[in-house]
Amino acid sequence: MLTSLRLPALACAALLCMPPMATAGQSGPKSCRAATLCGTPSLRLGGNIGLRLGKSRVSIGFGQRRAMSCCSTQPGYYRAVSEKIWVQGAPIQTWVPARYEWRKGRYGSVVQVLVQQGYFRTDYGPGHYATRNKKVWVPTRTVCGQGRHRH
Repeated sequence: MLTSLRLPALACAALLCMPPMATAGQSGPKSCRAATLCGTPSLRLGGNIGLRLGKSRVSIGFGQRRAMSCCSTQPGYYRAVSEKIWVQGAPIQTWVPARYEWRKGRYGSVVQVLVQQGYFRTDYGPGHYATRNKKVWVPTRTVCGQGRHRH
């Protein structure tokens, strides 16, 4: 079977056995999602070789180079918040009686006439400020581990 492999296929197999180049494991800083420098990259290297019977074919592949993100996701949470709000005073209803006036009638007689009907007038007692505590949802966010940027 080795005699059926051609020279390019053997060269590819030899490349698989060679150590990775220096540029594959560069030690410079990387960027994560934003254009901000974060830290040292981590590489994931892998490989596979496949032979197809019948025709001489060798496939060599390396796993995709993936840098680990320096950014992490913080889950959402509830936060207690206290705030001062104005509390209006209690309503106080007061009856305003009807208003009558004396007027002269057609033939010179004096007649009492209803000018305005009686009604309830609503006033409010003194108000005050009160502190109310409530829970506020803080949504999920992505934060850079180095603290240099936020998403």
